[in-house]
Formats: sequence, C-alpha cells, structure tokens
Amino acid sequence: MNNVTGRPPLEPFPPYSYALYGAGTELVLICVMSILLNVLCLVGTRNLARFVRTNVTYLLLRMICYVSITCFVSEFIAITFAFMNVDFDHFKILYQILGAIMLHSYFFAIVASMTITFHRILVVAFPDYSNKLITERFVKCYLLVYVILYLLCIASSLTPIMGAYFKPGKLNWGLDHAKPYSDTVIGTMNIISNYIIGYVNMVVYTVLLAYLFMTKRISFQTATEKRMTIQVALMIIFEFGFYVGFELLNRGDTTGTESLIAQNLNLLFFDSIILPYLILCRNIHNELRKIGNPNPARPAKMVALKVKQPKPPIRQHVIRTRTNADLV
Repeated sequence: MNNVTGRPPLEPFPPYSYALYGAGTELVLICVMSILLNVLCLVGTRNLARFVRTNVTYLLLRMICYVSITCFVSEFIAITFAFMNVDFDHFKILYQILGAIMLHSYFFAIVASMTITFHRILVVAFPDYSNKLITERFVKCYLLVYVILYLLCIASSLTPIMGAYFKPGKLNWGLDHAKPYSDTVIGTMNIISNYIIGYVNMVVYTVLLAYLFMTKRISFQTATEKRMTIQVALMIIFEFGFYVGFELLNRGDTTGTESLIAQNLNLLFFDSIILPYLILCRNIHNELRKIGNPNPARPAKMVALKVKQPKPPIRQHVIRTRTNADLV
C-alpha cells in the first residue's frame, strides 16, 4: 500500500477547490463501483462458502469482500468530510479512525489472500494432511481469530503508541509520525505487505504448478486446467503490477497527481484480488445465473398415457321362435 509521507508546504487539494472536488468525485465513483463489484462476489459465493475443506476458499473470499467494503465505505465518508471541510484539528479522532480502518483493511485483505494460497497448497499437494487439519472447528476458530485481530489492530492505531490518519488535503492516508512506533511497526508492516504482494504468490504458484506437472497430476490440456492457469497468471500479473506501483510512489513528498494515483492504486488493489475469481470461476458464474432465473423450468417428464382398449363386442345370439310355418 502506498504511504504518503511528508508534508509539502501547500496541500495539493485545498478546501473548496476544483482540484478537490474533481479528484474526490473520481475516488467516490471508484468506491461505488468497487462496492457493487464486491457485493456481486458476495452474491456469487453465498451458496458456495461452507466449512468444508474444498469450499474454504469461498469463505475467505467473502472475508476479503467484507473487509474491502469496510474500506470503501470509510473512504467515502472521509472524502465527504473533505468536501465539507470538516476541521482536521477539531475532529482529528474521526480522521484517525477512518485512516486506521483503511490501513488495516489493506493488511487483512492480504492476510486472507495469502491464506487462500496456502490452503490451495495443502489441498492440492498434501490432500491427506489437509483432510485432518482443515476441519469445521479449525476454520471457525481461524475466522474468529481473524476478525478479533482485525478489530484489535484498528484499535491499536488509535492509541498514543502508533497510528495513522486520513489526510483531507491529499485524499490519502498517512502515518502519524508524532506517535513513537508508527514508523517502526506500521511502516514495517507496510513494507512487508508490499513485498508479499509482489513475490509470494508468484513464487508459490510457480512451484506448485511445476510440482503438479512433474508428478503428472496436471497436463494443461483440459479446459479446467487452462482456466485455472489463466486465473493464477492474472493474479500474479495484477499483484506484481500493484507492487511496482506502490514501490514507485512510496517515497517522500508527492504532488497532487501522484497522491491521486496512489489512492487509486490503494482502492483498486482490493478489486484485483476478487476479479480473477469473478472472471474465470465457473461455480460463481453458475450462482450468478440463478439471480435472473431462480427457479429454472425443468423439462417435463414424458408420461406414458394408458389408453383403454375397447372391449370386444359381445356376441349376440338371436333366438328364433318357432312358428306354425316352421313346423309345416
């Protein structure tokens, strides 16, 4: 994630300026579109997310969506405050809360994404071990710890020890350098998370695909295998691209254009995690198709009609009555 540090003499987006309203409107549009995209992902995974070994990925994907939506809503509120010129000094605690939510939403989206990666390693490379480890109780405990740590990290950024805040003059978040451990703890977490984005999935998925190919468990010939390979390739390309962008912009003072690009990258990163699944996951596609046609018409069963056969005609015997003429 890009951390805009330093404080230039003149803020690039002063209050009530055309630059502020133009840049803020662009960020608001990204937030709205991203919220809709994440809601679409939540709808597409609503029946797939279960505490079953092979369906844990969809649970983690939903956690990413929830964290992302929280970040987008916080961004929307912060930009609204900037439009209204809510005084930073008098309402600093509000800007600190919003900045902490954005910051740690980014960190925990990466945590959930890395959990998906290592879950796939266990399921694919060590299926027997994953059956014993990934139980319903284990998954529930993990999700509970995930939520608790997320809330604790946000709360820790509101203490006198360390913190971050949203900068209305830059429309971006920054570290609170007045607190002693902001640079040491949060700054280090930011650097590590950037390197995780750039290299972990690239290395892990390359090794995993090579292992599957060498053990002849994958041939890259079937449509499913090709779709899986394209999905992995998209993930790696997206993440490495964001890593390069974060590293290029993660330096000292920034201009208004650089600050706006940095915040665009921060927001679009969340979308880049779920897009490969929305584009290439057939199970999600099937769930989304059910929205417009929740009760698909079933083909009518062929029922054999029993036709009653007409009864054979009853033989009628004509009884002739003797007359006097017959007797002659």
